[in-house]
Amino acid sequence: MITTTGPQGALTLKSGDWISIRGTSSYNGIQPIKTVDFATNTITLDVDYIDGTITNNAKFNKEVSNTFISYDTDVVPTLSFVQLTYTANWFIIKFNDTYYKYDLSKSSVVLTKGEWYAATINLNNLAKQLSLFLYNTVELTGALNPDRTADLKNIYTNTQTIPAISIPEGYAWKLLGCQTDLTNIRIWSEPIEEELQELILSQYVVKDSHLALLLDNASPELLLPTVTNPR
Repeated sequence: MITTTGPQGALTLKSGDWISIRGTSSYNGIQPIKTVDFATNTITLDVDYIDGTITNNAKFNKEVSNTFISYDTDVVPTLSFVQLTYTANWFIIKFNDTYYKYDLSKSSVVLTKGEWYAATINLNNLAKQLSLFLYNTVELTGALNPDRTADLKNIYTNTQTIPAISIPEGYAWKLLGCQTDLTNIRIWSEPIEEELQELILSQYVVKDSHLALLLDNASPELLLPTVTNPR
C-alpha cells in the first residue's frame, strides 16, 4: 500500500473513490482509494506497494466515477469478484483483486453525458485476453436537427493480455444505483466475435439465448401517468 497526502478538503473523498495521480514513479494514472484518514488528511490507495518515490509537484484529482455492475457476496463487508466502472476518461474492469484499466483518452475517446454507448467485454481464458469494445450510434448528416440511426460505429477497441481467471459460482449479480442509464444487459457463456457484435448489440430479442447466462431486455417498460399541471 502507499499513503499519499490529500489536499485541503480531502474529507470529501471516501473508500471506493477513484483518483487520477501524476508525479509519482509507479502510481501515475487512475487508482482506487482503500481508506481515508480524516485525522491526518491522508488517503491509502488500494494497490500493491512498489515504491514511495514522488516529485515535489505530485498531485491527484478525484475522478467522477460510476460503478454500475457488481458480482459479489451480498453481505457486509462485501467481497466483490467482478465490478464494472467508468469515468469520462477510463473504463475499469475488476476481476477478483485485480483492476484492468482502459485509458480512453489515449484514443481521444470521451464518454459524454447524455450520449448512449454500447459496450462489449470479451473475456477469453483460452487466449488469455480481456477485450473492451465501445460503440456509439451514427448521426444522420445534413439535417437541421441531426437524428440518430440504428447503426453502430466502433469508437474504441483494446485487448489486454491477462492470466486465466476464475470466479466462484452462486453469488449475486447487482445493478448499482449511480448516475447512469443502463439497459439490455447480456452475459454470455462465450466471447462474441467482433464481426457479430454490432448485430448482437442491436438485437431486442436474443436468438441464441441458450448461450446466455443472464438476459435483460428492459421489458416490460415502467409506465407512469402524465401530470400536465403538477403542484
